[in-house]
Amino acid sequence: ICMVSVTLLVFDGLDPNLLDRYIDQASLPNFEKMRRDNRLKTMMSTVPAITSPAAFCLYTGCNPGRNGPTQWVKSDGETPYGREDLQVEAVWDYLDREDIPFYVYNARFTGPPPEKGEAFVSSLPSDAYPSSLNQKLEVEMSGIEKDNPSVEDVDSLAEKDSKNVELLEEDTNAEFRLIYIGFTDTMQHGGWNKDDVKKRTYEKADDLLGEFQDLSDHTVVASDHGFHSNPEMRVHIN
Repeated sequence: ICMVSVTLLVFDGLDPNLLDRYIDQASLPNFEKMRRDNRLKTMMSTVPAITSPAAFCLYTGCNPGRNGPTQWVKSDGETPYGREDLQVEAVWDYLDREDIPFYVYNARFTGPPPEKGEAFVSSLPSDAYPSSLNQKLEVEMSGIEKDNPSVEDVDSLAEKDSKNVELLEEDTNAEFRLIYIGFTDTMQHGGWNKDDVKKRTYEKADDLLGEFQDLSDHTVVASDHGFHSNPEMRVHIN
């Protein structure tokens, strides 16, 4: 059997309209190459178009009506949906069943650790960190002014993601990687009126794309939801 390695690289909230704008300004060489090769398309956002249900749709191939989570938190208004709340099989369940080594970085959703996953790294508790990485990985956005971000904040968060993935690569032997980049959403929420912050956010996303696309044989790039885009096509992950 010939095995190939795969990376699913998810940028939280990357907006197709802003992406096109910055590509046209010759700021995003890696995304520009994807567009030139006709490998960059617009997906329809989920309903509701918010992170938790949208990301779970990418992980399961099912809409929120089938996979379970429909909001960021449960009806108590406090408890976030977790992996144990899914009513359908997620990609990590399939990988466990097929005995394929993998890691998940920064998924932001808690729950029982997968049996065969080499790492399930989240900013929430109860996730599976390799013991050798417990004191090395940084997933919190400490020191960042989320409501008034700066270009330096964007650079800091992108560097943290880059370093964390580098550590995971050194400490695991994954054939599948799920890398979730969250600062692209956070920086747009706090810096929606700051052109320099928004542009820098997309530039650093392009840098990470260039860096991470060489980790495996195939790289699938997706955004869990956009900010204000008109859909051109529908895509089902399965």
